[in-house]
Amino acid sequence: MSTRLILPFIGGEHPFNPSDFEAIEMAAVLMGAEYEKKKKEQFIGIYKTYLPLWIISIDGQNGIMVEALILNSDNFQMRRFDKAVELDPGRDLSASSLDDFRSKLHHFDSRINAIQKEAKIELNGYLDPTIAGEIRVLFGYLDQRNVYDLMVMSQRLSQESAELMVNPIISAFHVDVRKILQDLYQVPILINTQLLELFQEFDNITRKYIDKVGDLEHNINNLQDGGTYKTQERITSNLLTELESFREAKDRSHKKVKSEWDEINHLNERIQFGYINLVNTIFKTKQRILELGAPFSEANRQGEAVSVLMPIYLAVFQEKNNRIAYFPPLILNFTKKKDLTRPKGLQSLKNQLEHKYSKKVPPGISEIDEHNLLFKPTTQQLFNDGVHSLRESKIIDSKTYVRIMDSYNEFFKKAQGPPKTRLS
Repeated sequence: MSTRLILPFIGGEHPFNPSDFEAIEMAAVLMGAEYEKKKKEQFIGIYKTYLPLWIISIDGQNGIMVEALILNSDNFQMRRFDKAVELDPGRDLSASSLDDFRSKLHHFDSRINAIQKEAKIELNGYLDPTIAGEIRVLFGYLDQRNVYDLMVMSQRLSQESAELMVNPIISAFHVDVRKILQDLYQVPILINTQLLELFQEFDNITRKYIDKVGDLEHNINNLQDGGTYKTQERITSNLLTELESFREAKDRSHKKVKSEWDEINHLNERIQFGYINLVNTIFKTKQRILELGAPFSEANRQGEAVSVLMPIYLAVFQEKNNRIAYFPPLILNFTKKKDLTRPKGLQSLKNQLEHKYSKKVPPGISEIDEHNLLFKPTTQQLFNDGVHSLRESKIIDSKTYVRIMDSYNEFFKKAQGPPKTRLS
C-alpha cells in the first residue's frame, strides 16, 4: 500500500457535501449498472479501480496529462520553434556586399519559412482536449490517500517514458518569445540600412545624369552659329547620341537598382510575415498544450512526471460470458441540468475502456474477487443514503426513487453470499 494523489469521483457544480460523496458515488454507479445491464444478464460484481495518469510539470503551475494504460495514441503537431531561436539576423545577414546581402537574405527567408512546417510528436496515452478539460475539473479536489496496488491498472507508460515523450512539447512551451520578437524588430533595421545604400546609389546615378546633361548643355551653348549646316548637324547628332546613350545607361542602372530594391522589400515582407506567423503559432501552441493539461504544482522540477490516479468502477455482468461496463467520474453541473449523465469526454473514455477491455479486466487488477463491493456490508447502506440524497436534490423523482429502491432491495437480498464467479 502506498500514498497516491487521487482524483475524486464527483466534481463540478453541485450542492453535495464531501461527507455525501461516497454514498452518492455508490448510488450513481449502481444505478448506472442497472441501466447498463442487458435483459438476460446477471449483475455479479462492482469493483472500484484506478486509471493511472501521468501529469508532467510544464512550469510549476500546469502539467500535461497522459494516461499510463495507453488506451490511445495520437500526434501532437507543432512548429520547430527551436530552429527559430537558433536564427540570428545580426549574424546571418552580415554581408560584405549588396549581392552577398541579397543572397543571405534569400537563405534567411527560406529558413524562417521552413520553420513554418509542422513536426509531429507521438503522444502515447493521449487525452484529447475534451477529455482533458473534463478531468481538469476534478483537480480542484485532488487529495492523497492510500490505495491497494492490485486495484491500480498497469502503468504501461513509465515515468521516464512519459517525461522523454513530452519533453519536446514542454520545450516548445518555454520557447524564448522575447528573443524571437527582438529578431523580428532587428530584421527591418538591417534591411532598411541596405535600402538606404540603394537609395544613395539611385541618387548618385540621377546626379551623374544631371551632371552629364549640364555638360552637354555647355557644349550646345558653345556651338558656333556661323558653322556650316553639315557641321552643326554632325555636332548636334553626336550630342544627341551621347545624351541618349547616357540616358539609356541611367535607365538601365535605375531599373537594376529598382529591381534590387523591390526584391529586398519583398524578402523583407516575407521574412516579417514569417516571424509574425511564428509568434502567433507559438501562442496558439502554448494554448493547445495547456488544453492537454491541468493546474498542477506537485512536481519539484520542470518536466517531472507525477502519478495521479483517477477512480473507475467496473460493473461485471454475466450471461454466458462475463462482460464489463466502465464508470469513470461524474462531472455535475447543477446550473444547467440536474442529472447523472456523463459529459462527452468522460463518456468517450468509457467507450475506449469498453472497446479494449469489455471481455476481461484491464491489466494489473485481475486478482480482486474479494473486493466485490456487492458483498460488502456497507454497500447497501451507502446506496440507500445516496439514492435518498439524489431524490432530495431532485436529480430523481419520487417514482424513480421507489422503483430503484424496490429493485435494489430485492437484489441485495439475493446478493448475501459468496461471489458466484471469479474474474480472470
